[in-house]
Amino acid sequence: GSTSRQGASLYEGIGPFNEVQGCVPDADTQALLISRSGTIGGNGVAWLDYLNAGGVIITEYSNAASVYNEIYGTAYSNGTNFGDCWDNAMPSLKLNTDHPFWVDNAGLTETVVNNEGCGFDISAIVNGEAEVTALGGLVGTEYISFAIRPQGAGVFWVLEADWQDSDADAEWNSGLFMSALISGGTYGT
Repeated sequence: GSTSRQGASLYEGIGPFNEVQGCVPDADTQALLISRSGTIGGNGVAWLDYLNAGGVIITEYSNAASVYNEIYGTAYSNGTNFGDCWDNAMPSLKLNTDHPFWVDNAGLTETVVNNEGCGFDISAIVNGEAEVTALGGLVGTEYISFAIRPQGAGVFWVLEADWQDSDADAEWNSGLFMSALISGGTYGT
């Protein structure tokens, strides 16, 4: 799908990458970032194959449940809508801070409360799938906005945040966070 953020406005410290719009990743694809306008239907098999071969998938605002369902044949619905829609992908609350992602990326700073991105609570996916671990959420709530599902040699970052928007008034602190995700989880320090 389309995105208003590319290159240095989306990630920092890695790349530059040849950014291509398309739904079918290949062996040269570092990461597949699926924005809210991306085509989801009919891609599940290719996406699962890509993950199993070591690929990285990152979802965006309003599509985590749909992408998860497409890949795994489940039927999760969007949870409660939350957040402030300031386009920050990094959550305001780290969860399971002993998880290797947070240990490897200890330098990542939570988004300031009231500057968070917005999305839909993914608690149902986290609670319904033993393979999924919650990693981030919204301060002062039980909403989960960020989780990980290892798959084969790859990783599926189940993320609900409006990272593809480019709000000039937002406090964008998510560049290193997105770099860590695009790199498969080991960059952000």
